[in-house]
Amino acid sequence: MFIDTQYQPVTPIDMNIATQPFTLIRPIIIEGKANVSLLREFGKDLNWLSTKIGPTYSEIRDVILATIDDNENVRVYSNPN
Repeated sequence: MFIDTQYQPVTPIDMNIATQPFTLIRPIIIEGKANVSLLREFGKDLNWLSTKIGPTYSEIRDVILATIDDNENVRVYSNPN
């Protein structure tokens, strides 16, 4: 069954809206354990990761979850107290 064209959803291109490419967000720390192979994939090491989480956490083992995107933005998530 085909939808009549007047009832099809509008897309960003229909509205001439520029979109950003999708970036994959991957876990770099899970329950205090760093994903060293992912660090290598980005050309980084544990010292770089410690610097990125440093303002909030002093040790990698204290982090519940941290993610990294293709632009090397690191987001740290913690357990709510």
